[in-house]
Order: sequence, then C-alpha cells, then structure tokens
Amino acid sequence: MTITFVLDPRLYEDCIEITNLKLSKMILMNDCRYNWLILVPRREKISEIHHLNTIEQQLLFDEITKTAGFLEKEFRPTKINIGAIGNIV
Repeated sequence: MTITFVLDPRLYEDCIEITNLKLSKMILMNDCRYNWLILVPRREKISEIHHLNTIEQQLLFDEITKTAGFLEKEFRPTKINIGAIGNIV
C-alpha cells in the first residue's frame, strides 16, 4: 500500500519530526516548556479516531500507550493528557 499522507503544513511548521511508527507519524511540538509528542495517523481524509478501521484503532491505541509509557518513564510527569486533535489545525 502506498501512503500519500501529507502532514498539515501548520503542524509541519510548529513541530519537529521524530519518526514514523507503524501507523502514525510521531512529531514533537517545538515548545521547550512541554514534552508534547503528537501521533498523527498517516491516513488521508481521516479526521476522527472512529474513522479508522478497527485494526487501525487498536494499533493507534497501542502506539499511544507505548508513547505514554515512554513519557512516564523518562520525564516522571504527574499527569499525562491524551487528546485527539487531528491533522488539520
């Protein structure tokens, strides 16, 4: 399957690309006050989690869980917030 996903230009300008996970592009918000990692599913025309198929939803949840575990281990935050903002800002 060829992925023609393009990251929204405003996210591209405000963030630093980290890596591509199996489903998502991981980016870091370029703001030294916060360790804000963003996972954007590399799928066209998807604006909501429920628009992903069941397998992709589970894969996204797994990527979110692993990312949150990494943040918790490395930075020891008092709280990790997870939200859905989409690729269109």
